[in-house]
Amino acid sequence: MPPRDEIATIRYAKPLPLFKKEKPFTILSNLNAGENDPRRTNVELEDGEEQVIHDIRGREAEFSLDTHGFQVAHHTTSVRKWNSARDIEEQYFGEVADLLRREMSSITEIHIFDWRLRRSAPNAGDRVSKIDLNNNAHYLLPVTTAHIDQTPRSVLSRVRRHLGERAEELLRGRVRLVNVWRPIGHSVGDWPLALCDGTTVEPGDLLATDHITKSYVGETYNMLYREKYKWYYLSDQAPDEVLLFKMFDSSRQVEARWCPHAAFKHRAASPDAPPRESIEVRALVFGNE
Repeated sequence: MPPRDEIATIRYAKPLPLFKKEKPFTILSNLNAGENDPRRTNVELEDGEEQVIHDIRGREAEFSLDTHGFQVAHHTTSVRKWNSARDIEEQYFGEVADLLRREMSSITEIHIFDWRLRRSAPNAGDRVSKIDLNNNAHYLLPVTTAHIDQTPRSVLSRVRRHLGERAEELLRGRVRLVNVWRPIGHSVGDWPLALCDGTTVEPGDLLATDHITKSYVGETYNMLYREKYKWYYLSDQAPDEVLLFKMFDSSRQVEARWCPHAAFKHRAASPDAPPRESIEVRALVFGNE
């Protein structure tokens, strides 16, 4: 199948003057805003200029985690019940760890700390009247804003939160945070995932934003719009085609240390295309490099 580049608009955060005196934030997990400040976020979004999203179909081997921040891997899963948290955590986590060991070098330990299901029509077929953000088995909408799931500060916090007294030892080696993303049920027709070449993104292009939940304050990066970014996607991505992409890499020897991403509307998608369904797993990957 020949590659099919797309033209799409991706959303970015606005560089507001407010941020010179107030840190960007977003309140999640159905928390109520404060009595004196009713805002759930102080981040405003804007559409970037239309840009080419390059299709990597047929040249997947040209891209790797260390050269661009992402790569494609082939993997068949044995999981069939994606609405079962038990099946995902007891069965799929092990498969993901094996996949990472196969595709990445110098791994000493893997710790999977989070996963999410997404669907472009979130409640289709479910008897769910209200999404519970604390229930991973509930489908969330694809994220259409360019972002990176974790900042370096947040990765450090995650390691200490999840690995306890072993954290300082593990932090002396190489630390990577990798997202393992795949379609489930059927190939992606609409709302595919766009991946930004990490070498085209500099620290000044990123906006650290607090994500506030009931039990944890994390930090993510929103992106500011720049013309220089290079975006890619994999057309008609099938369930056995997995995207691996980096949120963070402590190594300064690699070309790409992160990979911003966002879902985008595919203009050539059939109106009869089924809703995009996907699962993402976030893993801390420790190594001795």
